Amino acid sequence: IAISVLRAMPERWLTVLGAVGGGLIVGLGLWEIRQAASREDDGEAGDQGTGQDMLRGAAVNLTNPHPWVFWATAGAPLVIVAWRDEQWRAVAFLGAFYLMLVGSKLGLAVVIAGIRHRLSPTWRRRLALTGGLVLVGGGVVLLTTFL
Repeated sequence: IAISVLRAMPERWLTVLGAVGGGLIVGLGLWEIRQAASREDDGEAGDQGTGQDMLRGAAVNLTNPHPWVFWATAGAPLVIVAWRDEQWRAVAFLGAFYLMLVGSKLGLAVVIAGIRHRLSPTWRRRLALTGGLVLVGGGVVLLTTFL
């Protein structure tokens, strides 16, 4: 799908998609920094917005051009060659790839959900600020890559 879509799109669109994704990530990072800075130490404001967090995460994943680049440059050719040689290798590659991708994200989410209530509000704010700064940094790197 990635190869078909990228071939049909003008080359400039990937640049635009990367810039939009970078801008979105910077914006989400700044939003998180503002939210974390405004949280009260005695409040549980960090427990709200789970649905919004999911939507923001989905938006980041949908505008991230790196999966398209991976599948267009490395992933799809690996699968095609493996399929031609031995089909089980292609299936094994895809299965292991998605198991690790989804499994690592799921594992991280479980760990964070398990420890977040054990952290003091001050530490939760610090971690949220750090996460926001990491998002801003990653978004800036993405922007400089595509602009």
